[in-house]
Amino acid sequence: MHPQAFIVQMCSTMSAEQNFNYLQQQLTQANLKQPALVCLPETWICFNKDATTTLEQSKSNHLWVEKLAQLCRQFGIWLAAGTIALPSENTGKYYAASLLFNEQGEVVAQYNK
Repeated sequence: MHPQAFIVQMCSTMSAEQNFNYLQQQLTQANLKQPALVCLPETWICFNKDATTTLEQSKSNHLWVEKLAQLCRQFGIWLAAGTIALPSENTGKYYAASLLFNEQGEVVAQYNK
């Protein structure tokens, strides 16, 4: 069986909750068959006006990472999660991190820009 690929097209807003809900809705409607790889665009979780706002949001984005892990388990999918701002330790900056989740919700790869 060949893996199914699903690319989520979206115009991200400044509301992480709204963007996550849209993703969840798209996954529900897609009726994916396993194995499946879902790909998200850059800054999909929240498109902020400036770096200061993104830095503040990065401090709580670990909650969204856990919610993504839950989606992977729920739908049995691999997820290439575009980019999500994650804080850099002790620098006062953030990474635009690209995370790859497996179907158990584990982060199996991370690239920090």
